[in-house]
Amino acid sequence: MRVASALLLSLWLASAAFAEFNTVNTPDVLNKNQGIQILKHPEGARQQKQVVAYFPNWSMYRRDFLVNPETIHYEKYTIINYAFFKPLATGHIISTDTWADDNILLGPFIWYPEVSNDYTRSLPYLAAESGVRLLPSIGGWGESSHYPAIAADPAKRQIFVQDCVNLINTFNFNGIDIDWEYPGYAPHNGSAADTANFTLLLQELRTALDSLSITNSEEYLLTACFGATETHMSYIDWANVVPLLDLINFMTYDFSGDWSEYSNHHTPLFPPLDSYSDMSVVGAFTLLTETFMVPAEKINLGLAFYGKAFADCSHLGGTHSGYDTVTFPLDFGEPHYYSIIENIANFTYHWDDQALCPYLLGNDFDTFVTYDDELSIYYKAQLVADHNAAGVIIWDITGDYIETSPNSGIIAGTPLIDAVLNAFPEPQNAPQTPTNLEVVISGSDTILSWDPVTEDVTGQPIEVDYYLIYICNPETNSSIFYLLDMTTTTTYLHQNSTLESRSFLYYIKAVISF
Repeated sequence: MRVASALLLSLWLASAAFAEFNTVNTPDVLNKNQGIQILKHPEGARQQKQVVAYFPNWSMYRRDFLVNPETIHYEKYTIINYAFFKPLATGHIISTDTWADDNILLGPFIWYPEVSNDYTRSLPYLAAESGVRLLPSIGGWGESSHYPAIAADPAKRQIFVQDCVNLINTFNFNGIDIDWEYPGYAPHNGSAADTANFTLLLQELRTALDSLSITNSEEYLLTACFGATETHMSYIDWANVVPLLDLINFMTYDFSGDWSEYSNHHTPLFPPLDSYSDMSVVGAFTLLTETFMVPAEKINLGLAFYGKAFADCSHLGGTHSGYDTVTFPLDFGEPHYYSIIENIANFTYHWDDQALCPYLLGNDFDTFVTYDDELSIYYKAQLVADHNAAGVIIWDITGDYIETSPNSGIIAGTPLIDAVLNAFPEPQNAPQTPTNLEVVISGSDTILSWDPVTEDVTGQPIEVDYYLIYICNPETNSSIFYLLDMTTTTTYLHQNSTLESRSFLYYIKAVISF
């Protein structure tokens, strides 16, 4: 699996060819790979994908402010959400760190000959120069307890909305991101009344932003974060909320943590085998789109550029004593990707073929680390592309800025965000659709063949590196395809595929390298 990763991460995906015939998929394939829903019409034009990265103000104090407005690779993002501002019980919104906010949002201080800020080095200025939109994220896990009271009170809602407008005018933000974690969540003072009140808050904020757009002749975005459990989803009036939002930021991570009885992947694409939990990215996305009927084209799938280290844990699904704050003290046991890489020599790498994500086990100590690497991030981004979802959100932007060596202060690369971008092809660079797909059944085997793809959609010559093979059972769901295999040739042998007679679809996708 690791041999394939270096190759897969340099691919651009294309449209595909279908074939229908009487056969059956091997039950082992279904059990192993689960289902990845893809578009029924993959030849259709894809929208530009949103790459939304959260930039926490406390990053100013990490690694000597390695990731700052002047070192961010703006070309890799479409939106940056600056986190966090704090809503008070009165409805007013305040800074959580005025020193950091002033340095980042107004620019570094100039002390002589008079105190001022160098705005040309600020996050709003440099983001705007690069065509990246910047939004303040209001709330967050630690600052959401006042939301229920604010949303329930018309006067407090008015104060809150006006302070949002003031934030935009003060710092030249391009909209507002609401991070209420979560409506209906009792530990943060939530109740059933939050469902209607959350909608009211968004409605009034949407009205104010639309009015401001007319005044300033500029479009302002309204986005919000949502939890990825069925309980959190059930407290949202999606039918009325969806039209108010430009983007829905879906936090498909933290499925396990120190609160869990057993260790597990915290952001698996699919649930691992024999897991005590069936929570996964695909499961949450399917629930949101098919049960709650939220359109995929508004959803940004959550990507975690951090992991979780479980102490006194020797295996996946094992007992533990909480987070390992000894190995990862600066991250309190929830290490950023760069911190995991810096400590990788102390661990043994493992890949979960069922969940499609990696994990680490300590070499001479019992610590289990769940995280995403380039390959698992690529698979998640490919899911976004295949579903025609809006894009991704990243917590957080600093996580994959890798130094040439620890504390060097020199950025060597950003491997995780690069993996995301490799899964989001521009339509004009995509290979043409494979043609003349034929199916021959021979005993218990099925043989697929198709003509080689030699040009992209513009007619320019290309060399295809791989073809991806998908399969689905239209009797169950004609839009659910299972990733079966990959091949470098234009033929594929699906062994033991006709154990019983049933109509199935195959789907072939061409891929090319940069």
